[in-house]
Amino acid sequence: AVTSSPLPVECTSRMDTGVCFLPGDPICRLSATKMRLGSGLIQSENQVLCNKAGVLRDRQSARKVKNILIEANQKRYIPQVEDMVVGIIQGKAGDNYIVDVGTYCTAILPITAFEGATRKNRPILQIGALVYGRVVFANKYMNPELACMASTGKAAGFGELHNGHVFKTTLGLAQSLLAPDCPILHAVGGHIPFEIAVGINGRVWINTASAAKTVVLRNLILASEGNVPKAQLQALVQQAVRQVKQKGAS
Repeated sequence: AVTSSPLPVECTSRMDTGVCFLPGDPICRLSATKMRLGSGLIQSENQVLCNKAGVLRDRQSARKVKNILIEANQKRYIPQVEDMVVGIIQGKAGDNYIVDVGTYCTAILPITAFEGATRKNRPILQIGALVYGRVVFANKYMNPELACMASTGKAAGFGELHNGHVFKTTLGLAQSLLAPDCPILHAVGGHIPFEIAVGINGRVWINTASAAKTVVLRNLILASEGNVPKAQLQALVQQAVRQVKQKGAS
């Protein structure tokens, strides 16, 4: 039987990360190193197969478990377990918040799915509030479920997002921003201090010290989509930083 695998599996053969795969291509055989299968991968008997065209990426999870996925610039977001998403609170039903995550249906966020939260001591979220959460349950027949904490029970950066600015990107750009060696974020970080929460659902939240810097950071992130050379990115960043300094001096 062919099934998706939200739980860690084991894999033996070497994986060619950074290589493009097509649907049906074998990725590796199961056995030795524990890993978690993300979007675009399924487990079929004793091997891992690709089920959508894209580039194989390796992400490190909080528990040091390899998290492999297929990075593809698809148009519609489909929730997968362990996805990090930026959601918008739409309302409350019983003990759950109703959250818009930009997919075919709304997600639910239990009021106790926060670090240290109980029924009596829980965060109060207003309609329109932004939250950074983790998908803990995903099924095409049911609404996805979120949690604003890591699998360890700690907040780990999840929760309500205060102030800042949120904007939409393509799913491919959002996935590239989550890479540990993302060129544009490293280039900007040396000049403009900022906070960022990247949702794999194509929403990005940023927060800087001023509105001008926020606009510059947003424009730089959007301009970095595609295979832009690092030298060109550095030039764009330097030019943007000079413009911000000139406006601040005037």
